[in-house]
Amino acid sequence: MDTPRPVTQAMPGGPGVPPSRPVRQPRTALLAVADDLREAGRAIASGADLIDVSGMAAAERAAIRDRYPRDCLWTGQAAGPVGAGRAAAPAGARPSVPAAGVFDADQAATAAGQPGGATVAAVVAAAAVGTWLGVAIIRTRHVPEVRRAIDMASAIAGTRPPALTVRGLA
Repeated sequence: MDTPRPVTQAMPGGPGVPPSRPVRQPRTALLAVADDLREAGRAIASGADLIDVSGMAAAERAAIRDRYPRDCLWTGQAAGPVGAGRAAAPAGARPSVPAAGVFDADQAATAAGQPGGATVAAVVAAAAVGTWLGVAIIRTRHVPEVRRAIDMASAIAGTRPPALTVRGLA
């Protein structure tokens, strides 16, 4: 009969050697789509790192620029679910998640084939998977929900500390 081995021997490095730490990756930024100053303010309050002002009129951009710092405004091109600078996936293929660039969680969830469009749950799931795979920027209209998904996936991946740790539940 086999004797059970201690757990420390099953860990990488053997007994007495601490497990290796995960490699820290840069934080995934949240790019919020906003149509006016009010939506931009709500997005920033909900945890958006950047505001997509590419579809706004010049007057709206100026109002947002006056109210919020310049470095939080993004005027780049909107990216599809496969990211900036990549060709669209062939019909029937799953979209790939870019390691760098902008990942549009709303479009990715819509491309997943939900009848009637993307649900918030599908957008959150797409954002969590994108974060897990290491995308640099996630673009969405669902800022509070996607911010929580990004933070959760980053904590599980070990790229940021968890928001709350509870020990000794008994």
